[in-house]
Amino acid sequence: PITLSMQVTPERSDWPLGLFCGSQQHARSLQLELPAGADTNCRIQVHVPANVADGDANEINVRTQLSMSNFIQNRTALIVEQRPDLILAPPESGLMHVDLGSSGFAEFSYTNIGNVPLLLEWEFGTVPEGWQVGFQTPPDLAIGMHRSDSLQISLVLPAGTAAGILSDTITLMVTGRTTDGVEVVRTASVGVEVGQSSWLFLSSDVDEFERLAKGDVRTGNLTVTNGGNVACKVDFDVDSAEGWSLTGLGTIQSLGAGESKTYEYSLENSGATSTSTLTILATPIAGEGVSLTNASVELQVSSA
Repeated sequence: PITLSMQVTPERSDWPLGLFCGSQQHARSLQLELPAGADTNCRIQVHVPANVADGDANEINVRTQLSMSNFIQNRTALIVEQRPDLILAPPESGLMHVDLGSSGFAEFSYTNIGNVPLLLEWEFGTVPEGWQVGFQTPPDLAIGMHRSDSLQISLVLPAGTAAGILSDTITLMVTGRTTDGVEVVRTASVGVEVGQSSWLFLSSDVDEFERLAKGDVRTGNLTVTNGGNVACKVDFDVDSAEGWSLTGLGTIQSLGAGESKTYEYSLENSGATSTSTLTILATPIAGEGVSLTNASVELQVSSA
């Protein structure tokens, strides 16, 4: 057997390093016992400080010595190279579910797989008219190297959007930028699946009735619209203070998708003596699995 000494000397001592040979380890030097015919593998692990710049270098000298006159010396130059890189991934399902009248959500994950921190800029690709796309959670504006995170986007669709998987998608784009201005751009897309929905809208051509004496009757027109994609039954409820009476509304047995119906209603002061707010509520009723969104309108009323 022979006894070898191994010494590692960096040109820049501010780069921490370690020497590993089998089960032995040390910051700079080791003594190795090597039996006849045997060999061993040694590894030098160098930690590159975060404050180094692209192109910085450190020369590592490795001296393996049997005696003062019998040794081998190797030199290796380590050169810093910034490699910005990102992964942006959509939901595993590839789809986000949206019911008309409410928001849908999708979660994207992102990972900095490069070796340099990045400043981040986020934006959406072009979407069809009427789509409202935004961030449900504020996106990070920076990410460290080897870090991962996620964010949620939200989507509201316009009335009348058909149920099923749409041909249009949402594309999210992130630009990662180093402090030296080097950029990397990644995009990911998610499809949109629209659920069956009954989504009501309610409006009155008059929303304020002033100075009604006891027994006075005034009229207005109330329009209810199904902005969903499934027909529904519609019931009406009126919430009013004592002394006010509203008549003329009746249950709609079937209001088709995109259809509207207008009622002429009558409002009577049957003994009220004050100002009040009267609320009309329209409630949709449909089959199992259909998303339901009701609607309301407020009327301001006052007595003479």
